[in-house]
Amino acid sequence: EFHRRMAERARLQPHGLSASATHDTKRGEDARARLYALSEGADVFAQAVERWRDMNRPWLQELADGVAPEPNVEWMLYQALAGIWPEDFDRGRTEELRERLADYAVKAVREAKLRGDWTEQNAAYEEAVTTYATALVSPENDAFLEDFERVLQPFIAAGYLNSLSQTLLKLTAPGIPDIYQGAEGFDFSLVDPDNRRPVDHERLAAWLDEAGPIAKLQAAALKQRIVAIGLQLRQRYVDLFARGDYLPLKVTGNRRDHVLAFARVHKRDFAIVAAPRLMFGWLDPGVLFAGPEFWEDTAIAVPSPLHGLKADLVTGKTIEPGGSISVAALLGSQPVGLITPF
Repeated sequence: EFHRRMAERARLQPHGLSASATHDTKRGEDARARLYALSEGADVFAQAVERWRDMNRPWLQELADGVAPEPNVEWMLYQALAGIWPEDFDRGRTEELRERLADYAVKAVREAKLRGDWTEQNAAYEEAVTTYATALVSPENDAFLEDFERVLQPFIAAGYLNSLSQTLLKLTAPGIPDIYQGAEGFDFSLVDPDNRRPVDHERLAAWLDEAGPIAKLQAAALKQRIVAIGLQLRQRYVDLFARGDYLPLKVTGNRRDHVLAFARVHKRDFAIVAAPRLMFGWLDPGVLFAGPEFWEDTAIAVPSPLHGLKADLVTGKTIEPGGSISVAALLGSQPVGLITPF
């Protein structure tokens, strides 16, 4: 389905906007990418939510119009917290996180219009919901915080890889990539005004200047490097991305369902893209790629016009000529692949 839609877009809307975030998105693009992994580990997360609801039951309040927050709002808060959870969470510094979650909760319940809205605000209900939300991230809520952080680790790992795949696809698939301010690095924001906080340009500049092999880069710096590589490639091959065909590439082997591959082709120019998918549970904490042993015999079939010597732009390594590309060799030590003629 993805390949069909992209081929159609290349034909009908080659200059359409490819936007993954705006001033009005309900979550930052990388918060969403992390939450995509919930669909892969739904049972794990659902069981954890039931456990967390029991842990935090003392914070529920009985109001005249019912218990607050109700179960669906509890679920919403746990999901929102999962999306914005900082990898370097510090229990001694939770004030900003509590404020962000509380502000989000008020806006969400008003816009749901189930027990109040913007014109008829339910103050008692909103106070109960924000009390519950801030209690979740209270430094005293040790048992919950420890369990939440533990459960979230595989979702964080898969989410990072989702983010990098999503970024590469935006830069190389048919369309014109749009990058929201600050989203060159990771954007774990919630709905406005959370996603309109000042952009830390100094941090972005530091990430862009960060040197070293891909495997050693911190995740946010790696995302920004992929953005830079992709934009430089588009500048170098303007016609390839403005007018090039979209060519789905067949993937074979035991892990074929875990990688998406395609090529952009225009005359003698081409770019081959390889992006991992469905990686929940297959990654070690802090590692942004699965090793060669995971990929086993998985390979990307390469049509004969693209057989020549090639180079991977993410790492600079050479890809030998031939009718296939070993995914273990390509993605066994890096998160994504972007290949061009040598």
